[in-house]
Amino acid sequence: NLRGKPVQLSKNPMDFIQREGRVFQGGNYKELHALLGIDSGSQILYVGDHMYGDVVRSKRSLGWRTMLVVPELDHELEIGFQTCDIFAQISQRQKLCEAIEIKVDALRLAALNNEDIFSSSIRSDSDTDDNDDMIHHQQDKDKDLNHSSLLHDLQAAETERLAARDALRIARHTLAQHYHPIWGPMFRTGNQ
Repeated sequence: NLRGKPVQLSKNPMDFIQREGRVFQGGNYKELHALLGIDSGSQILYVGDHMYGDVVRSKRSLGWRTMLVVPELDHELEIGFQTCDIFAQISQRQKLCEAIEIKVDALRLAALNNEDIFSSSIRSDSDTDDNDDMIHHQQDKDKDLNHSSLLHDLQAAETERLAARDALRIARHTLAQHYHPIWGPMFRTGNQ
């Protein structure tokens, strides 16, 4: 049907559509394929504004090429242009968080390795004589100082990590305030 009028098939179905200047609505895909004289759904471009009801079902069920009309996209793009600096800030803060995570992991590993070395040297110290005691005592002080330094660096890095994560959270929240209060941005990427 074309707006409630029965379809009159002619020898050249395109003549009818071009002559009438109408859009096919109602009916079913078999009538449309017959009207257009086509064999394959891939010869049709279906335009719709509902992701599932129009685009996905037409593509999956009938093999039609589809186009999604998204009126809200204009607003999304405008927000994207207006918030480029916030996107850049979020990207920088994500990279900083990743670098700090690597630093914290490396310091934790170094502290654990240092504890293993320190505890194994204490066990082996019981086998030494009095002449070696002074040398080992100084080495133990150095190891203890190194371990304390590692723990201090680890604590500072963990504090830095918390501050970086908080700054990233604030930047993401600032960006989110520009979008819909419930759904946020329509098109999301990354770890949002």
